[in-house]
Amino acid sequence: MARNAIDAGNNKEADEYCNKIIEMDTANWEAWLIKGRAVGWQSTLGNNRVGETINAFSKALENCPEDMKDTLGEQCKLRLGELQAAMLMTRIKCFKPHPSVHDVEGLKSDVSSIITTTLNFLAKANIKVDAIGNVNYARIVNNGICDAWNDVYSNYKGDEGYPTDYEFKNFLEEGNCLIDALKLALVLCGSENGNKVVDDLKVQIYNNLIHIQTELMNGQSYEVSFDGGYKHYNRNLYLADGAKKLRQNEIDEWNRGISEVRMAEKEIAQKVEEARRKAEQEKIAEYWAAHPEVKSQIEELEVQRDEVTRRLSEVQVELNRKKENLNNLPSFILREQKHHEAEQLKERYHAQLEYYAQALEGLLEKPVKEKIIYSFTLREEIRL
Repeated sequence: MARNAIDAGNNKEADEYCNKIIEMDTANWEAWLIKGRAVGWQSTLGNNRVGETINAFSKALENCPEDMKDTLGEQCKLRLGELQAAMLMTRIKCFKPHPSVHDVEGLKSDVSSIITTTLNFLAKANIKVDAIGNVNYARIVNNGICDAWNDVYSNYKGDEGYPTDYEFKNFLEEGNCLIDALKLALVLCGSENGNKVVDDLKVQIYNNLIHIQTELMNGQSYEVSFDGGYKHYNRNLYLADGAKKLRQNEIDEWNRGISEVRMAEKEIAQKVEEARRKAEQEKIAEYWAAHPEVKSQIEELEVQRDEVTRRLSEVQVELNRKKENLNNLPSFILREQKHHEAEQLKERYHAQLEYYAQALEGLLEKPVKEKIIYSFTLREEIRL
């Protein structure tokens, strides 16, 4: 009956069934598990019962069979995470449309519960905590505060974009509350850098803090006056230079935080690359150790390749030298050389062309007018 009640969402009824079972059997671990879920989901912002949930889950883990402890521990962690996330989302909704100091204090209490009570329970129960820790809770806070900021800024600007003194003062108070809430999101992220998921969220939070703080620094109110039937907006209230400096100091600190995160990312990337190269070198060394004959063959081929490359380089140098010498020959020498080569061609092919001419005259019964040789080397016609 307790299972049916909890599955149907009847948390109070499930809690009552579990109490009756536990009165008769205090070692009934399943009753304690269901009770933990039931009391937790009866929590309100004014009555947070997560402590009772943790106590019930602890009893369930104490009394469950030994071979089920690991599985049940993970289930308790999952259920507790869902409950904490729901509580945070309910809390963050209160920041809209007008966040207050009371809302921030409530969020502080929730965060304290997460990073102390919950983590202590997980540690005592020997339940493994994920590497990213409370990043999901931090993301809930960050997203909720960003959503609330849109309302706060919209209320400040109003329809005409000239806030009154009242709207400006509210803007500062509510903006300060949102900044305090985002600082709590940073606390949930932890102080260690090096996990990409957490680091990316940290940078988002830092940028949101910088954006809100900058808008608060530049905020101001206006007085309306009328002249000649027209409205005139005159700047009235704004932050003093000293107050702006304090806020700028915080912005500088957040920018340093971003730099530290990015620096940690670079260092980790370098270490990963170094480890990759080292592993690759070790793998190559292992291969050569197992195949020395292949290594010997490759080294011999590399020597031959280097020798061929050297010879080709020498030939190219010689060709360039000869080409340069040819280019530097006087034009009359080039002409004489071409004439000499043309005469050699005439002498070499004279008899052959005579035979061709006689054959053509016999076949065509027409006289051959010219005998011409075309030299591709000289790029010209040579007439015999």
